[in-house]
Amino acid sequence: MKRSEAREAAFIAVFEYSFGHNPMDEIFETGKLCRDFVWSSYTRTLADGTAEHMAEIDEKIKTCLRGWTLERISRPALAILRCAVWELFYGGIENEIAINEAVELAKKYAPEPDAPFINGVLGRMVRAEVE
Repeated sequence: MKRSEAREAAFIAVFEYSFGHNPMDEIFETGKLCRDFVWSSYTRTLADGTAEHMAEIDEKIKTCLRGWTLERISRPALAILRCAVWELFYGGIENEIAINEAVELAKKYAPEPDAPFINGVLGRMVRAEVE
């Protein structure tokens, strides 16, 4: 399984988790039965890590929003951002790769204006960490 496919599956799990109805273990068990995705160890690491650090990740996202709140961000975009932030700060993924993969997911799953928005938020976050 390619890393981008693992990210896509993790994004879907985090998206479902964001509704707060099911724990991540249940999402994965149901996903094995109902989805065409192959769950890799990286999928599980990314999804579990994102869920475990959700409050910290959301704080990082909030500090980089300009004129937005978390509640205004579309659910797909927020799930993509959360996964990307986990990769940037906890997963050891290079900034450019994490941002590019997030933008590609947004182009596929989020409303049209979300890809540039995600790029801007993540870029701002990376620049803030460097300064």
